[in-house]
Amino acid sequence: MRRHRSSNRRFVFRAVLVTATATLLISAATGCGGWFGSNPPRPAPTPSPAPIGPLAPSQAQTTRATLAIRWPARSRAIDGPAAALSATVTLIGAGLGNSAPAPDVQWIANRDSSRREAHVSRHTSPMPARVGTWSLVVRFFSKPNGTGDIIAVATAIGVRLEADGTLPESIALTARATVITSLVLAEGQSVMVGEAQDMPFEARDANKNLIALEPGAVFLALEANSDRLRVTDDSRVEGLRPGAARIIARLDDLTSAPVTVTVTSRAAISVSPDAATITAGAAQPFMATVSGVPNGEDGVTWRVQEGDAGGTVTAAGVYQAPTAPGAYHLVATSRFDPSKNAVVTITVQAPAPSGGDTGGSMIIVQ
Repeated sequence: MRRHRSSNRRFVFRAVLVTATATLLISAATGCGGWFGSNPPRPAPTPSPAPIGPLAPSQAQTTRATLAIRWPARSRAIDGPAAALSATVTLIGAGLGNSAPAPDVQWIANRDSSRREAHVSRHTSPMPARVGTWSLVVRFFSKPNGTGDIIAVATAIGVRLEADGTLPESIALTARATVITSLVLAEGQSVMVGEAQDMPFEARDANKNLIALEPGAVFLALEANSDRLRVTDDSRVEGLRPGAARIIARLDDLTSAPVTVTVTSRAAISVSPDAATITAGAAQPFMATVSGVPNGEDGVTWRVQEGDAGGTVTAAGVYQAPTAPGAYHLVATSRFDPSKNAVVTITVQAPAPSGGDTGGSMIIVQ
């Protein structure tokens, strides 16, 4: 009896689909349109070499398929879920077995989450695939091990897996699809001077459904006031000086609208004395102490809240009372953080009468 033997050689399937040039590299960043929930049409498999007489799928020549995936650059290495941290690779109907249709060959490709730069990694199927022509589906996920939300889908038909492991020089993508269609940064965010934090954002699909991503999936960039805020190497924002700055977020080909981030500080001001009662026209020195600011940033500005009618004050904090009695207010403001100040109430009294003159008349009776 003549027996058909399956090959015990190991071949490499190097599927390298570049989305821009469609030349042999599956990329984690894909375009629009295509299949999402279902697989592309199953082409009729054409095993190679062609067998003599009927040949069951379980007897076909097989090899282990290896797919090369180009992962795009990321804003930082993370150990939690984020965009395109894994992919499932499927060769439709390329598996062994006597069922009809034949089973698919599917395996998981996990991104090395410690690498933030763009890189290529190769992922080999744990089970053999039949040599032949197949449809290819690659789905990219937001979490490792093919879990989380689907980020993108790439599909191709007529992908030939040769007996020696070679592929055509180019593989045309039948369809590419990016699930995320909008990116929005949260409004009303603030960050403390000297501290770094993530900026919350939302990613949604074409049906406005929320796609669960982590902050490490996006790149942040400053649009205005770079002296107030900076973007760190791992794409967080760090406060530099109190005030407002504008930032944007980028994810693949998407750019968010700019939002304003308020930079705050822990600056605190105290004034000594914290209240005073003085005579009209008299002078009173005050001293301000500023805490919670960087070294050398403890300066203040002085002003009288009531303007010239309430007296004057020097840059050194010496207050000169007006001639009119009343209650006035001295304000010390931090130069580093103008939103922080301290207010002192000063009571100005009329001067006491001089000598013993009663202001009356004297009548002498003899």
